[in-house]
Amino acid sequence: MLGKSPLTPLHYLPSKARRAPGQDPDNSLDLVSRKPGNRKAVCGRGFRKHNDTAKVMTPNGNPDAISCDEFPFAATYESPGFPAASGGLNPAKNTEYAGLECVQTVVAKGDGTREHLYNDTTYDDPTWPALCGRSSMSTYINTQSMQPFGISSAKQFRLLDKDEYWVDPANGRFADCDPSKDEIKCTMK
Repeated sequence: MLGKSPLTPLHYLPSKARRAPGQDPDNSLDLVSRKPGNRKAVCGRGFRKHNDTAKVMTPNGNPDAISCDEFPFAATYESPGFPAASGGLNPAKNTEYAGLECVQTVVAKGDGTREHLYNDTTYDDPTWPALCGRSSMSTYINTQSMQPFGISSAKQFRLLDKDEYWVDPANGRFADCDPSKDEIKCTMK
């Protein structure tokens, strides 16, 4: 899996490098070329907010909303929304609708109490291997998980254009997960 270890690293794509010809670096739709930026290509066109998405009570009391989360991140050369012609390492066949080539999931409270990651059955079943993952989830949780990476971690670790890094989401806690099976069930330990 991309970004899981030093053997399959992600490559940092700073905002200046995202200014590929005909692509908007701010992830909005470029008004001249009509081509979306990386995040917009994955989470904009074709993304539907799932009605069962679990929302949380935010600390400031503001209502939570539903957002799209994607992996690999928009700030990587592995983003399916970043075209090969611009240096993309994992481009979707149609980079303007890249998210449709992702595994589609939803974070929902299946048992009524805790959030779980489910296959989003409002989309076609995934084909393997998939380029990416895209999930309908709480905006609050989404912004708390990786937002610090772009704001502080990339600066703190002095990541430069194309620097390699990987994400370890407590991989030991998922040691019994077998992604080769048709149905994947994991227990966090």
